[in-house]
This record gives sequence, structure tokens and C-alpha cells, in this order.
Amino acid sequence: LYRMLYAAVQKAARQNNYITGENIKRVIAGGAYSKYTLRDPQGNSFEIIPEQAGGKEILNIGTILRPGIYSLIKDDKLADAFSVNVSSMELKKPYADMKKIMPNPVWLDADKDPKTQILEARTGQELWLFFLILAVFMLFMEMLVVKKIEGKTV
Repeated sequence: LYRMLYAAVQKAARQNNYITGENIKRVIAGGAYSKYTLRDPQGNSFEIIPEQAGGKEILNIGTILRPGIYSLIKDDKLADAFSVNVSSMELKKPYADMKKIMPNPVWLDADKDPKTQILEARTGQELWLFFLILAVFMLFMEMLVVKKIEGKTV
């Protein structure tokens, strides 16, 4: 029973996101016949007269070409809100030029093991072992200098 109710609630969720150029039609439950005001992100207001159907008000908003969050206001109160986003198909791809970011990138081959490819690409770039040996050598040299200054020989 719990799962059935949960599934029913999930399917009843209204869509509040649209893509630019889509025909937008909002259904608002109940209420007497009245005018709505559509407010766009720039603050411009447009009057919309709803259609009545089965106790619901259907607002045929039409197509919106400008992205942003739009508000529907009824009797100076917020009745509904929805967002209009730019389609991902309109975005310029690739987003960044890889040659400008990294002049010599190493591309991984999908047919080979990625772990070995990464290790091969990083060979010669990791200097931690060199610096660790250098630090131990400098520590040993410091010990020799301190003993010499104190007058003790090794």
C-alpha cells in the first residue's frame, strides 16, 4: 500500500520546467473565473485570460523564447511559477578548447586498461621519490655539520 501511494504521488508532480520555444500550457485547479498576470524575469507584465474546463483553469501561455523564471499572479498574489531554460542542444559544444587549456593532452583509449594508461602518462611527472631522497640526504648532512660545529667528530 505504501509503495502504491508513493508511486501515485510521484506521478502527480507537475512540470515546472520548460524549454525555450515550447508551447506552455498551465493547468491551475479550482477558483472562480478571473484574469491572471504573467510576469517575466525582466519585470514586464502580460494579462492572460484562462479557459475553464472541469473546475480547472487552463492558461495557454504560448511559446516563450527568453529563459528565466516566470510568475503567474492572481489578485496580487503569486498563483504559480515556472522556469524556462535554454535547450542543451543550443549550447555551443565543445565548451572549451582543449588545445588552449592543455597543449599536449593525453587521451585515454577505451579498449585499454585506464589504470595502466594513467600510470604511463604520469611517468616522469612524479618527483616525490627524488625529493624524499634529497630530504633524507640533507638531514644527514645537517647532522654532520652540527656535530662538527659542536666539536665532536663522527
